[in-house]
Amino acid sequence: MTEESRVPEFLAQLVAKSPQRIKDKSGYQGASNDRLYQADYDHVKSENPTCNECAKSHIIHRTDRDDKDPYFHYGIIASGSAAVKDGKTCQRLSEEYGALCFETEAVGLYDFPCLILHGIYDYADSNMSNLWQEYAAATAAAFAKELLLFVAPGRVRREKTTFYEVASIVKDGFRTSVSSLAEQNYIKHILNNQPTNLYMVDSTRYNSEDAQESTRCEDGTRPLSLEAIEQ
Repeated sequence: MTEESRVPEFLAQLVAKSPQRIKDKSGYQGASNDRLYQADYDHVKSENPTCNECAKSHIIHRTDRDDKDPYFHYGIIASGSAAVKDGKTCQRLSEEYGALCFETEAVGLYDFPCLILHGIYDYADSNMSNLWQEYAAATAAAFAKELLLFVAPGRVRREKTTFYEVASIVKDGFRTSVSSLAEQNYIKHILNNQPTNLYMVDSTRYNSEDAQESTRCEDGTRPLSLEAIEQ
């Protein structure tokens, strides 16, 4: 896309059409609410997520921007099973893998031929404020809308075959997982219902028997075991 982005236009349309309660959240939240702290600073924990109680001396000062339009970054999105909530961890992963941001859902689409769009709304530090979340989500949706304007309809129709092939693979994998889980539950059921009150010989050792107290399987011995076998 070499032309000027239409994302700001789409965002303005969204805000204009939305109720007031959505306008307040999905619009630009202001530079005063965009604070980047030093990676080794632990934010003050409080019920108010605005960082008003955090030390301003640890804020990283950046040059003010001339506009309020969102920026777009192209690169690695790190995906894992848990959210990153530590500035030092964020910095280390960014330096080690070149990750631009972190999320916990895209890993499920690892084998799916698609493009991941992620709206960044925090700095993955101990603050984890959700103030910018709706704005980031709206921006990602607006970018997706603009991106689709550059995709020819014929290419979309050709992708349907790939989609159904991948969906079939996922479905087969799900069936295998369900079958395996059913087998595990069946084995667990058998083990949990095994008799546990068998005849025990105290102070014995492996491959030994108490010949005086326990003769070899005479009539009437081990009744519970025999009943379990017959069942």
